[in-house]
Amino acid sequence: MILVQNGLNQITDVASKHFECIVQYLFGHFIWTFTTMESACSQIEAANTYGLKALYDDLFEKLAQLVIKRLAVFNNGVACRAWVLFKTLDKNNMLAETARDYILKNAAEILRGDTFLDLSKNDLLDILKDDNLAVESELDVYKALIRWGAH
Repeated sequence: MILVQNGLNQITDVASKHFECIVQYLFGHFIWTFTTMESACSQIEAANTYGLKALYDDLFEKLAQLVIKRLAVFNNGVACRAWVLFKTLDKNNMLAETARDYILKNAAEILRGDTFLDLSKNDLLDILKDDNLAVESELDVYKALIRWGAH
């Protein structure tokens, strides 16, 4: 979103470091350095917001190589967000599947946290109906559904 105040345009929907990356990309001076999976997701979201398909394709390619080499890993705080983002934008689906596998393997912890609460109904059902969902009991799933519904 762009706000105009006192003749100045303020871009409020992207962090300054991600906007700087976009500007560098547009001027051909793009060098992306991976810091965290959260930051990578934010950069990809910013590129998508501004319709820079070539940029987010490049980011996906670089991030995929880091994930393959295990230099970038998912964590409970970003896996759900990453999965939703990647399954929408990742043409190769490799990152989306890796994020989904992480969610399934770490479902007990993720369902006790808050990050899954922002999943859509269909995305949540897709995860919960998977036979590889690693939870201690169906009661954990039930409690998570109650929390999700109340959110």
